[in-house]
Amino acid sequence: MGDRELTYWDHLEELRRRILFCLGIFVCLSLLSFLFLDEVLLFLKKPLGVYGINLNYFKPYEKFFIYIKLSFFCGLILSLPFLLIQLVSFVLPALKENEKFWFLFFSLLSLLIFIGSLLFSYFIVLPLALRFFVNFAGNDGSGMLWGVSGYVDFFSGIVLSTTVVFQLPLIMLFLLKLKIIKVSQLIRWRKFVVLGIAIFAAVFSPPDVVSMILVGVPLYLLFEISLVLGRLFDKKSL
Repeated sequence: MGDRELTYWDHLEELRRRILFCLGIFVCLSLLSFLFLDEVLLFLKKPLGVYGINLNYFKPYEKFFIYIKLSFFCGLILSLPFLLIQLVSFVLPALKENEKFWFLFFSLLSLLIFIGSLLFSYFIVLPLALRFFVNFAGNDGSGMLWGVSGYVDFFSGIVLSTTVVFQLPLIMLFLLKLKIIKVSQLIRWRKFVVLGIAIFAAVFSPPDVVSMILVGVPLYLLFEISLVLGRLFDKKSL
């Protein structure tokens, strides 16, 4: 474009190109993931080995549709960094110098939190949830016959819900930046936040103290990190 000022339609055209690029990356990564789904499914089933549970297909076409769903899920996760890069590249030129640093900081922090939420959901939340449901199902002496489709949906739900919860501190920081809420208000609400986290941990983890701590402590630490960064915003007058 040279030194010519971009028009409204120029911005729309650039946005369209970036969206098409992201869609192309998503499709390519989904197709690539389809080639390795046998290994991906073995990785997802690994936590079941502790309980000796074998997954089953109940319909002739079930495996094919599960693989389609898993390939889209893997493609979405793998393409998110590219989506973030395109978002940063599109928004960054419109920001002021002091805003660019914080925008890049939040973008990198969001990516790190996303990766952390994936690890936390697989290594902490999923084993805890499996232990709870396996123990609960065994109380009446009945056998367990689990389907691959139900397990994939169960795993996907855990990953998505954990990712959303872990992104909540960034939402809080965004509200702090817009002056919709204040750090002093969050400090006064701390006891209610702790109560809410305790209720969340009690509902979504097995009924023992260790499991509740493993789920609740990271959430509370994320809340405290939000308060620290919120105070930093106040000092920088953003």
